[in-house]
Amino acid sequence: MFYQNIKTMKKQFLILLLIASLQGFSQPAEQHLNRAIKLGVSFSPDYSSVTTKVDDGFPNFVKDHKEPKFGYTTGVNVSWEVNHWLALDAGLHFANKGYKSEWIDASNPQGELSKARWFDHFYYLDIPITAKFFITKKKLSMFASLGLSPSIFLDNKYFLEVKYVSGESKEFHTENRIDAKSVNLMMLAGIGADYALTNRLSVRIEPVYRRSLTAINGDPAKFYLWSAGANVGLFVSL
Repeated sequence: MFYQNIKTMKKQFLILLLIASLQGFSQPAEQHLNRAIKLGVSFSPDYSSVTTKVDDGFPNFVKDHKEPKFGYTTGVNVSWEVNHWLALDAGLHFANKGYKSEWIDASNPQGELSKARWFDHFYYLDIPITAKFFITKKKLSMFASLGLSPSIFLDNKYFLEVKYVSGESKEFHTENRIDAKSVNLMMLAGIGADYALTNRLSVRIEPVYRRSLTAINGDPAKFYLWSAGANVGLFVSL
């Protein structure tokens, strides 16, 4: 009887050990599955400008006088960790891109004007799709990213800033100055880091470079946008 009780207890112990082992194996898998998808918001202050290509015989006035301007990119993101070293990201971003000109001489015979410059703003809805390759995967995870972004044209606003000899300045606004294409394609590349604040919450910092692969307009002087910025984002694991 005693030995029979011992055998019964051994069987019960082995069953409990097996159940505990299965739970131990399944828990990390569940945790990994729960943390594989992240949702987040991001904001990037950008340093933006254009490069230009012109048809033969057409003056390239923009090339000779343009300067970068400050813009921004902001929106929502979803990230899917395919495995320990690879994640696929997609986003929906509103972007303010463009350029400004240097100050140029605008003096007139009346002696009223002194100088002038213009600002060209382009507003887009970007849909970036990127692959992130993790270099390290710890509480502080380093990664490199590469992707493409269809950019849907929303609006173009142009204004001229004029300074008078008296010191007064005025702005003159117009809209849709160029023959903008409805969609263009951009590439983006970056390197950044994710830092885990908690088990579910993380912050991301990612310097990123964006550049048009296709011209944004159909004019004789074709514009290709570029920007350099720093994505700062907050992500939560589902």
